[in-house]
Amino acid sequence: MAPGIPSQFRLNCGHKFCQACVAPCQDCLLCGEDITSRESDIELQGSVDAYMEAAGVCSRPGQAAEAAERVGGMDLKAAFWLQEGLRSLAGGNPAAALHRLLISHKQLEELTAGKGRGETRTAEAVQLGAVRGACGECCQQLGRPEAAAGHYEASAAHLMACPDPDQEVFQALAVSNSKLGDLHYTYGHLEPALGCYQAAVQIRQQAASNPLTQDTVQQHLNLAMSLAKVADLEQALGSQTGAASTAHRAQQELDELTARFELPPVMHAKAEKLRSVIATVLKPPSAVSQQI
Repeated sequence: MAPGIPSQFRLNCGHKFCQACVAPCQDCLLCGEDITSRESDIELQGSVDAYMEAAGVCSRPGQAAEAAERVGGMDLKAAFWLQEGLRSLAGGNPAAALHRLLISHKQLEELTAGKGRGETRTAEAVQLGAVRGACGECCQQLGRPEAAAGHYEASAAHLMACPDPDQEVFQALAVSNSKLGDLHYTYGHLEPALGCYQAAVQIRQQAASNPLTQDTVQQHLNLAMSLAKVADLEQALGSQTGAASTAHRAQQELDELTARFELPPVMHAKAEKLRSVIATVLKPPSAVSQQI
């Protein structure tokens, strides 16, 4: 697994700060000395981790248990560090988030160590997949695309190991493949991106195999979105026929949804955005003017 990024630093003046606090600064926040070097402070990081765990798990067991219950009965310590990691990520501190998520992952791996494929519960696989997926988001924000790709691939591998996959697993697996595709797309790797998007389509087709009802609207909308991504990339790679065929499939899914159900505002906005993408793919090439 790719290592985390230090989140606690000692400056050249001797003062210590977390990475997020000192990153934008040119001068020490305490003494004003110019910052010329930053060194990771493992001792301080250990103290912060120990304090957080003691305060969050040992002194507040009730809250820790509630957090664990919200994520499928996860181990208390693993759930605590996952929660803290997600909070740091939402708060704009991906370095601290990655560090805390990796602690959560280590706790989960220790719990599942020695178990075979059939012995790993679906809940455990989902938890491992969720943690690695969040690590991927951290690495993306930190500008580490290769590490992010590794985390997304590991997330998908954990989810594929589920002995009894359900809709939650299908959704998480499709998201991991889609995010990996987005990552490839961002860096111009169109063919790998297309493969990831196609994998997401296959997963979402399986998830949307149930008849279209009010309860399965989101599944079918997700399928239409994945199909549109595939169509967009097929067009970018020069396969206009394939792109048009895939875009028509996306449009059929979308038309059936909107004809039968009144979508909530958020879904409606996504559907309208999706229509514009589909329309762009289906737009015939402009006629080339010729001089006579």
